[in-house]
Amino acid sequence: MPTIDDLKDKFLPFVKNPGQYIGREINSVTKEWDRAHVRVALAFPDAYTIGASSLAVSIVYHLLNSLPNVLCERVFCPLPDAADRLRELNWPLLSLESHRPVRDFDILAISVPYEMLYTNVLELLDLARIPLLAADRKSSDPLVLIGGSQANNPEPIADFIDLAILGEAEAALPSFVDLFARLKRETRDRNTLLTELARSFPWVYAPSLYSIEYHPDGTIRSIDATVCDIPMPVSKAYVSSQNFDTGFAPTKPIVPYVQTVHERLNIEIMRGCPHACRFCNEGHTRRPLRMRSAQRIVQLARESFANTGLTEISLCSLSSADYPELETLFAQMNSIFAPMNVSIALPSLRAEKQLRLIPEQTSLVRKSPLTIAIEAADPLIREVINKPIDDEAIFSAVKEAYRCGWQQVKLYFIIGLPGEQLDRLSTVVDLADRIARIRTELGKGPAKVSASLSIFVPKAHTPLQWIGQPRAEYLSEARHILRSAARTRRYLQLKFHDQEQSFLEAAFARGDRRLGSVILRAWRAGARFDAWNDSFRYERFQRAFEELQIDPHFYANRIIGLDEVLPWEHLQPGSAKPILRHQLELALAPIGGMNHFAASTERHPEKL
Repeated sequence: MPTIDDLKDKFLPFVKNPGQYIGREINSVTKEWDRAHVRVALAFPDAYTIGASSLAVSIVYHLLNSLPNVLCERVFCPLPDAADRLRELNWPLLSLESHRPVRDFDILAISVPYEMLYTNVLELLDLARIPLLAADRKSSDPLVLIGGSQANNPEPIADFIDLAILGEAEAALPSFVDLFARLKRETRDRNTLLTELARSFPWVYAPSLYSIEYHPDGTIRSIDATVCDIPMPVSKAYVSSQNFDTGFAPTKPIVPYVQTVHERLNIEIMRGCPHACRFCNEGHTRRPLRMRSAQRIVQLARESFANTGLTEISLCSLSSADYPELETLFAQMNSIFAPMNVSIALPSLRAEKQLRLIPEQTSLVRKSPLTIAIEAADPLIREVINKPIDDEAIFSAVKEAYRCGWQQVKLYFIIGLPGEQLDRLSTVVDLADRIARIRTELGKGPAKVSASLSIFVPKAHTPLQWIGQPRAEYLSEARHILRSAARTRRYLQLKFHDQEQSFLEAAFARGDRRLGSVILRAWRAGARFDAWNDSFRYERFQRAFEELQIDPHFYANRIIGLDEVLPWEHLQPGSAKPILRHQLELALAPIGGMNHFAASTERHPEKL
């Protein structure tokens, strides 16, 4: 194992931004290795500068370290220069706290929030010298488990993981590590360990204990459990309303030495979402809705600020503007923190009635851009996705924001949603233009408006999971139309998500186990950090699909038959399939129903 002097002399001088690899930050936890019964390496498969801001990582890290006899240390994916240096030195991947080899831990727990991190999961395993394929691991290897959003459909990486935990860490991990500690003393057989963990918890998924059979056309014939008494379907663990308010919440977030993507305190005010946007995986899998009391939120904010000194507090949730005590909460938070020059912020907002009070309440210290998630400008598409927002509510909110001193607004839209038509796309630019020009009503110049345009990605466990992403030809034409419409409006800035990244994201989001071979081949060809535009190379994946004779359009673009067995059929972190199917019927009713929808996309590719 490399010593501290080895790190100082042989590694840190040879990598960019070395402060992200040294550990020992304020509020990091170091426990005695020999006293721990269970040792967990908690990994985030992206750079430290991204993962250090993850609220999920903070919750799991401090939760596990609060348990007696459990030790948890962090691991992030080294940037390519650091990974190359580790390989040159023939060093294994090390944890941040004690700089021990990751493969010495009992469990490697990886939080995977989105699909484009899959190759980084393989990079972590390879650098840690853990066999990439779960089938090749021995009893001496750590147990590899994942959590986070991608645990809801981990099939594309099923061959690389031992377990997935569906649901929320606070409800799952204490009992999980307790049983693991006992099983670790009783058996060295890996398969026995996996089976007993899966049998004991309805929210533990062991992919190796389920078999998949396929029809000749590539669709799934059946998914079956191969041993008795394991969950079918696998459900999720979640925290009760009372425990969410009064139970565990981290108040000593780690303060990095280097600049990270978000340098702020994240206080979770609500979990779940009161809405049911039909494209949103998080909204459908993180139910039920639970809220913290304003008193508890203020307490957490006070303690976290005292432990960090960070000067921005984000009141985060899936839909923070829907917090019922928002006005009272703002008043309390501002009375405490504004005198200390600490700003109160919200993430992107749903444009509803309460949005009008936010500009004044969040403007006392700083004027960061007001961000609003509109998703669709066309009222018909809003009906399809079940987001019936009112344009007048948006206009009222931004006018109040301009009056309070805001000069910038950031809008989020999705292109390619079912029912969208090319000849109606310019309404996106018209709406953004109107929002910018409202500022002129106050005798000022137009506001600077940035419209971020992502591409519809059909997600598992949502009503739109059966609907394919539009083909590349349509999306290219849509981008051309939007750019042309915005060309003369210099105060508008359009930002498009990478089309090829979105295509792969759609393929993996609805993927099955056969895509594991594509991910492995792309990684071997150099794919990693694929969520980063400057390192993403689509041709690596394209070549892998071609060489393996796997059609990515089968996963990303086609309409899935309502009677098909879905790759995630045996996993149920949200609503049951009949409920989602009913919601799909409601979604498509305004645009002619499922049969009309399928036929129109075949005859008229300009219509989705």
